[in-house]
Amino acid sequence: MRNGLLLCAAFGVTLTMANLAALRIILLPVLTIILWRLRLEENALVETFGEPYRRYQQRTKCLLPLIY
Repeated sequence: MRNGLLLCAAFGVTLTMANLAALRIILLPVLTIILWRLRLEENALVETFGEPYRRYQQRTKCLLPLIY
């Protein structure tokens, strides 16, 4: 959940600046880091919990509800 909040906050900051460069400078690096971190965490959870966690992954979103 923290990742989604961080992403929303970064998006909000870029919106207040009303500048496409802010999108590239702020939002894209934040999104890249979040996605990298999510991949690491998901792999660790699959290694730890195995098949039950894979079933959980199929029915839930990992970053933003109903989106991704």
